Amino acid sequence: MQKQPKSAMKLQSAKNNILLYSILFTTVAVFVSSNSNTDTKWKFTGIWQYRAVTKNDSFFWKVSSTDTMVILNNGKFYYNIESANKHASGNWKPIYIRRKNKSVKGLRFQYSDGKSRAFMFCYLDKDSLCLQEGNLKFLYSRKN
Repeated sequence: MQKQPKSAMKLQSAKNNILLYSILFTTVAVFVSSNSNTDTKWKFTGIWQYRAVTKNDSFFWKVSSTDTMVILNNGKFYYNIESANKHASGNWKPIYIRRKNKSVKGLRFQYSDGKSRAFMFCYLDKDSLCLQEGNLKFLYSRKN
C-alpha cells in the first residue's frame, strides 16, 4: 500500500448538507453538496500528470508524459490518457466515503455521458495526488 507523504495536507472539509447515499463496491459513499464558488480554493485543483495507474498495487497500464487530468475550481474536470485511449470530461463534487466505520474524503466525478464514479483520497500534498476507486489507484504529479 502506498504510504502517505509526510507533507500531506489535511483536506478542507466539504460544507452543506448530506444529499445521497450510494453503495460503491463495499463502500458507502455519502455525497455532500458544495458550491465551489463560495468555498476557498481547493487544494486538489490544477493540472495533474498521471504517474501511474495500479490495480491491487501492481501496475495496471503504462502512462505517458502527455497523460493529464485537469480539475478546475469551477467544478469541472477533464482527462486525456493517450496511452490507454481514454478521454472524458464532466463535473466533480467533494464527498465523504464511509469506510471501515470512518469517513474518508473523496471526489465524485459525474461524466458527460451520465456515468458517475467515486474516488477517495489516498494522499494529497502540494505536488502529489493519489485517488482510489476500489482496487484501482491513480497517482499524479502536479504540472502547474
